Amino acid sequence: MISSDFHRITLLRDPLKRFVSQHRESINANNSLSQFLEWEKRFLSRKDDNPKAHNGLTYNHQTQFLSGAINLPITESDLHTAKTNLINFSFVGVAEHFDRSAILFSKVFKLPYIKIAPVHKYRAKTKNIIPIDPAILDYIKKKSSHDYSLYELAMSLFIEKDAQLKNQQSISPEPLERMFAYPLRKMQLSMAKVAVKIKNKSTGTNITF
Repeated sequence: MISSDFHRITLLRDPLKRFVSQHRESINANNSLSQFLEWEKRFLSRKDDNPKAHNGLTYNHQTQFLSGAINLPITESDLHTAKTNLINFSFVGVAEHFDRSAILFSKVFKLPYIKIAPVHKYRAKTKNIIPIDPAILDYIKKKSSHDYSLYELAMSLFIEKDAQLKNQQSISPEPLERMFAYPLRKMQLSMAKVAVKIKNKSTGTNITF
């Protein structure tokens, strides 16, 4: 039995940005629509995958995740399930409005909020910022139609809840928490990122944090 204190929360991202972020290096290496379509056909997340089966490449990943679907392609029925689930979530945020989402989260759950700047801002490597063929971007957008529909709903739910709690003041952390707890959390985050980098370097993996 799930505890009554259990809450379902999610933070959705613009579908095009999400897909490009996940597959940027492959897109760079196949930066024309014809090359991209060939890459799509032969995509394998692991060398022993079956390219005709679901092996990790999906344009509607957020719809798949929130619907619980296990088969591709994602259907209208899956989208309906994802939307129904989303409406019943305790909190829905939007990555493109991350700071506002964090403040809203604190208001919804009546938790202290203090803005913590990231340890270091992400800077894309030069090889990752070459212009992508517009035809590829258009293709990804069309293939991500279910995710865009879900994203629009998430945005509307986020804006509605944000407006409802507009006049509610965020809870400020106690002085001792601000002085000791938050700096400790920042230090733990820094240590965790260092540990991940060391593991990636030693094992050849590419885990992001």
